[in-house]
Amino acid sequence: MPLIVGHFDVSIGFQLGLSQTLCAGLIIQHGWPAGVAALAGVAACAVVGVVNGLLVARVRLPSFIATLGVGTLVLGLTQLYGKDETISGALPASFTDLGRNSIAGIPLPFLYVVALGAVLWMAFEYTFWGRECHATGGNPRAALLAGVRTDRVTFQCFVFAGLISGLAGVLSVMILGASAPTVGLGSLLPAYAAAFLGATAIRPGRFNAIGTVLAIYLLAAGITGLQMMGAAFYVEQLFNGAALLIALTLSAYASARSGKARAV
Repeated sequence: MPLIVGHFDVSIGFQLGLSQTLCAGLIIQHGWPAGVAALAGVAACAVVGVVNGLLVARVRLPSFIATLGVGTLVLGLTQLYGKDETISGALPASFTDLGRNSIAGIPLPFLYVVALGAVLWMAFEYTFWGRECHATGGNPRAALLAGVRTDRVTFQCFVFAGLISGLAGVLSVMILGASAPTVGLGSLLPAYAAAFLGATAIRPGRFNAIGTVLAIYLLAAGITGLQMMGAAFYVEQLFNGAALLIALTLSAYASARSGKARAV
């Protein structure tokens, strides 16, 4: 979502780790009800999103540097709470079933992702707020002169990114039944690769939800295929790095072609 308004949020992986560790720890170590612990994890990430939004939209810090600093701070807090150890133990079956069950053979996490992608697609493509976000990302100065409250929509996108990261962390606890201290560190690169690769489809040159969802599963299928073929452990990083570079190139090319088409 921050990419749409022209900014980077490199703290999303750290936020996922925070939500996962907090949710698992509150349930397993402190006996909190699963629902309350899940809300606490999501709320913590929402607070991180608020901090990111304020630093970028109000203080005017560069988004990459600001979110990198916040993300590193979040990582430290996560390690402090979880003691940099895996948190595992008994979780309520009603909680883990939400991440492990399926409907008509379709895993519930897949349905969650599709539903979220559909909601984001509708929000960004068919609402006035979505058009404001795209205008802010396309040309902030022109959008401001046209009456768009660019600071507000930028702030909102960072907060929503935090909420989604928090939900992802809770979902990972449902699936794995535990938390790992470094789970979010490997999530950032594939996420950005999918976002840029998704910008080459559906709406070429524009970040969009449906293209991103398709790209996520394309990358996941590629990695799974390599693992099934017995590829070495480092091949996943090579694949993700190459995918990001290719996605950036294709996205830039699609954006340039789109700009030329509008000019004509």
